[in-house]
Amino acid sequence: MIQDFLTAALPWIAIGVAVAIFFASQRNTVHNNNGDKNYVSMGIAIGMCFGVAFSCITDMNMGLGIAIGMVLGLSVGTSLEKKNKR
Repeated sequence: MIQDFLTAALPWIAIGVAVAIFFASQRNTVHNNNGDKNYVSMGIAIGMCFGVAFSCITDMNMGLGIAIGMVLGLSVGTSLEKKNKR
């Protein structure tokens, strides 16, 4: 029963949390020509890679691993700010 929940509903919940974190972080960000002020895209990409690796190692559903990795990568990427190079 819990396995059915994890495979059916948890990826949708994780994607919803990821979208909410993304829009909450973008609300206070001012974009300029130098790029973003944080590592959102890099965090999502690396998190998805780690999610796929984790799902392969633990024999978990691949979609669930991608969703969990995306949420974790997004939360880490929004918490880190880029340093000014000037």
